[in-house]
Amino acid sequence: MRNSAKPSPDAHEDGADTSTSTARSVLLGSTWLLIGQVVVVVAQLVYAGSASRLVEPDAFGSYAIALALMPLISLATNAGLGSAAARMPTADEQSLRGLVSIALLLGAVGTAATLLLAAPWARLWGSPPAAEAIRWSALVAFLNPLTGLFVGIMQREGRFRSGAVARTLAALGAIPVGYFVVGHFRSAPSLLATNLAIVVFQLTLLTLSRRSVLWPGRLSKVALGHLKFGSKVTVSNLIAYANGFVPFIALGRSLGADMLGNWNRATTVSQVPVEMAQQ
Repeated sequence: MRNSAKPSPDAHEDGADTSTSTARSVLLGSTWLLIGQVVVVVAQLVYAGSASRLVEPDAFGSYAIALALMPLISLATNAGLGSAAARMPTADEQSLRGLVSIALLLGAVGTAATLLLAAPWARLWGSPPAAEAIRWSALVAFLNPLTGLFVGIMQREGRFRSGAVARTLAALGAIPVGYFVVGHFRSAPSLLATNLAIVVFQLTLLTLSRRSVLWPGRLSKVALGHLKFGSKVTVSNLIAYANGFVPFIALGRSLGADMLGNWNRATTVSQVPVEMAQQ
């Protein structure tokens, strides 16, 4: 007589409960992210419209040239750290500390690359004065990999709400800081104050949310292994960046920093909010 093993009702219910719990977690996480994006878009729209009146078009053009380099440095140095952290099968302290060390090393590389490329990048756009703003963006380049890593860790831990709240509060807190700095200095580098404040505030809030500080640790094979997936993400993002880079630089070289600044103002208050809402 052949025995047939039948799954127990309890096992079936446990699997269903796990699936339902995961779906609910993803739905709530997406909802929190959407709410945060809407708040940030509205706040930055108001800020961009106000701050754009405080500086001349050429300063806004230099700011746009600096912004064009920042994503390239960020993509090259983040190395998919956030994605690597989010997909870690086990988030043990040693592996996370190893990733923190990698993030700081990549941040230092990004800072050095930004400083070295400042003058050549500005000349490439036909606007040498933009080099000063680019050099100030090196501060953002240093913190970007660490911030991306912490965002991935929060996703790995399923703390979507905390991550969304940190991002929203960081953006809202950075707006008055940026407006004050721009109003005082009225220069291209001052426009980067908001970008720097967002990164600093977000990193601080994410650290406070976890209630534990992740110090740098020894580089392990496990930590380095997580970067293999991240490298694939980096390559695909760099290709996407290149697709949008060519027309942007053609505009800057042919029309100059003033026209680029006016165009950047227009996209800041129109196209950028729409793109952020679609992310």
